[in-house]
Amino acid sequence: MQKLGSLLFILLVTAVLQADVTAADKSSDVVITLQASKEHLFVGEPFDLEVTVQRCNTIERVPPIFVAPQTEHIWVKRVYKPIQAQENNCSVIKRRYVVSAQQSGLLNIHAAEVKVAYDEEQRDAWGNLTTERYWESHYSNTLEINAKNLPDATTLVGEFFLTLKVENREVAANRALNAELTVEGAGNFEDLSVVIPKISGVDIFVTEPELEQVGSEDQERWRQKLTFVGKRDFTIVPITLAYFDLSDERLKTVQTEVIPIHVTGGKRDILPKIKEDTSGVTAWYILGVIFALGFLIAVWSKSLKEKAGRPKVSYHDHKAVLRLLLVHKDDEGVLEVIERLEASLYEGKESVIDQKEIKKLLKKYQK
Repeated sequence: MQKLGSLLFILLVTAVLQADVTAADKSSDVVITLQASKEHLFVGEPFDLEVTVQRCNTIERVPPIFVAPQTEHIWVKRVYKPIQAQENNCSVIKRRYVVSAQQSGLLNIHAAEVKVAYDEEQRDAWGNLTTERYWESHYSNTLEINAKNLPDATTLVGEFFLTLKVENREVAANRALNAELTVEGAGNFEDLSVVIPKISGVDIFVTEPELEQVGSEDQERWRQKLTFVGKRDFTIVPITLAYFDLSDERLKTVQTEVIPIHVTGGKRDILPKIKEDTSGVTAWYILGVIFALGFLIAVWSKSLKEKAGRPKVSYHDHKAVLRLLLVHKDDEGVLEVIERLEASLYEGKESVIDQKEIKKLLKKYQK
């Protein structure tokens, strides 16, 4: 009996050791590497994270599953499809993420997780050979990123080009003049907000901006449609945008040109002694009022339709809330909320964010 017990013990230990060796062999055939295109950068500056999976001496039957990197104070801006290549006896798959730091200081990027499939042949209860598939998680190295604050005058970093195109430089009084504001370049477009200067005696209507990727590189285009309605000649003053240029490491400002607009049929200065034939003047005045009301109703209706199809900003998404409030920063009490949000998002300060106040402002500006 003692010999039988010893034999069983030896067989058990041998099985455990073989299982450990098999697991070690499977783990050793996978190498996960995490790399960053930059280690020293500015807050908001886009950079690349690349996860590489290398498997040697094996056939890649099922693509691995990439789990998005878990990071604090780093925002994932864009994710590209994995690219596969063959290097000697090794299969190499790379996935690229475009990210940006949202806070200054030393930031830790945790190990990237990749799930790899394994096929194991087994015999069932009837002796038939079957293939069992299971997934095993593998992890990369960790990284440290050092992010510096931008100058106080801006939250934008990269390279930006600003243009304003108007459909015409002459328009009838109280008629809509359409224009489009465009910002192109490479940088943290997600933090972009353009302030439209007010023009005395002119109503300005703006739509929600649209952001699109241009080409296969990191170039983007930000577009916003504007509508100007005036009663007399006016000038569209320059619209400015300040950003931190990485090539020169200094602040730069771009602006649109001065655009004079001639309004035909507009109101002149009131002349004395206009009393004759007031019925005709009154009729034209009434027609003008009706037309103006009709136009405003049409613009309001269009705005409602656009808002109906536009996703609501959540009070949890402080970055989206900030972009919305920047358009209304001249309103009472809004600037203080903006400063607290910027301090929390970009400076890492423990600012007190009143969620009730955020909800109140969202309710006001998202009607």
